[in-house]
Amino acid sequence: MKEDLLKLIELQKIDSKIYETSLQLKSIPKELETLKEKELNIMVTFNQLKEKIKSTELEKKKLELDIEAAKDKIGKMNTQLFQIKNNDEYRKMLRQIDETKRDIPKLEETLLVKMDDLDKLNEKIKESEKTLNQEKESIKTKQAELQKNKDTIEKQIKDFEAAKLDKRRGITPAIIAKYDQILNKRKDCAITPIKKDGTCGSCHIILLPRIIDDVICNRGIMYCDTCSRILYDETTLGLSVDE
Repeated sequence: MKEDLLKLIELQKIDSKIYETSLQLKSIPKELETLKEKELNIMVTFNQLKEKIKSTELEKKKLELDIEAAKDKIGKMNTQLFQIKNNDEYRKMLRQIDETKRDIPKLEETLLVKMDDLDKLNEKIKESEKTLNQEKESIKTKQAELQKNKDTIEKQIKDFEAAKLDKRRGITPAIIAKYDQILNKRKDCAITPIKKDGTCGSCHIILLPRIIDDVICNRGIMYCDTCSRILYDETTLGLSVDE
């Protein structure tokens, strides 16, 4: 029984490494997805800025056309003035000319604002493009690092699995079956030491004196009543407290 426990402890060391590296491996796809989302968000912001420039250019062009149309209209109305013989119609035409003339400065003022906005947007997109390229390069580097880490971790797990097969040899079949059952449920560990204060080394619940005594006296494979992990006493197995 003592020999089985010692082998289980050694096996547990490898399974713990497999568990920890597997968690690292599982986190990589999420990190890669986060990087993709970051790149996508940067691209969306950049494209929105490009669309804003496009719409502002269209607004500027429309204002220029409106100003040109107003000036043409004034020219035509001035020409028509010479053809009008009715005083009321003549005064009406003059009012229309004055109104159109008053519209032009407003349009020109709005045009200046749009031109200023466009200058600022063009400057902003230059900075944004620079930032975009830097971020894309940074993301590309991080993606390569994550892929490299993934390959390294997968190799480590493969090596651990090979070492695990070697450590399982010679353990009583019924005991290794129970160990596997517990590990499959608990994930992190299946065998744990009894602490000096009489608690379980994993769930930290106080153990019954009877169970502690059975473990110390090596009366068989004993389990924590709370977490069901296999218990062992380091002193009984001749292990150091730090092991």
